[in-house]
Amino acid sequence: MGRKFGKKVFSLGDLFTFRSKKINKTSKKKKKSKLEIKKKTGPINKKHKCNDKHLDEIMNRRFGLIIVLLISIYLVIGCRLFNLQILKNSEYNDKLAMATEKTIESTSAPRGRIYDRNHKLLVDNEGIKTIYYKKQNGITTKEEIELAYEVSNNIDIDYSKIDDNKLKDFYYKSHYKECRKKITDEEWDLYNKRKLNDKDIDKLIYERLDDEISEYTDSDKKAAYIYYLMNKGYSYAEKVIKNLI
Repeated sequence: MGRKFGKKVFSLGDLFTFRSKKINKTSKKKKKSKLEIKKKTGPINKKHKCNDKHLDEIMNRRFGLIIVLLISIYLVIGCRLFNLQILKNSEYNDKLAMATEKTIESTSAPRGRIYDRNHKLLVDNEGIKTIYYKKQNGITTKEEIELAYEVSNNIDIDYSKIDDNKLKDFYYKSHYKECRKKITDEEWDLYNKRKLNDKDIDKLIYERLDDEISEYTDSDKKAAYIYYLMNKGYSYAEKVIKNLI
């Protein structure tokens, strides 16, 4: 039995062989394509490995540059600190002292001269060097006491006018917490019940400071007198500490 396909005539056996050949050819093509894919994938992986190595080299170089920069910055800072604090320490201390010094000018104006009818000078003005103190904003009591001791060590001043009340006031300001302990619990209880006020508490403390001020030296009394002059009168006014320097 045979069938006609156009001009050629094929038998059933030939058809079976033809199909089997086609199937075998397609399977060979698939195998070839798999082999080609495998061959193509090989160099791609090699390229990735090369790129990773290249990136590692770049990162290592960058880290090296960053470390070098940090080391150089620390060296510059260290050299600068060594120059400021050791080599030129005295020079910068002098500059700091000049920058922090304050010049205080007196606001007092000279009085007019007095002449007689013959234009003969009877009363004239004479400039006198005077030490003034003007309280700065924000200064504390502790800082004023330290300043009073510092001034007392540098000038001679007559402190004979100071009395016990001023000495007790100076001791109370410089030893505030210790002085408050001299009040008993019963007295604090009366204070809390409003049977004693602040003035009564201060009065009781001042009465119990005789032994403390008896131990004051001449330098302590001088500092106490200067502290009294610094806080005498209005807080914003200029206080005369010493005339005729």
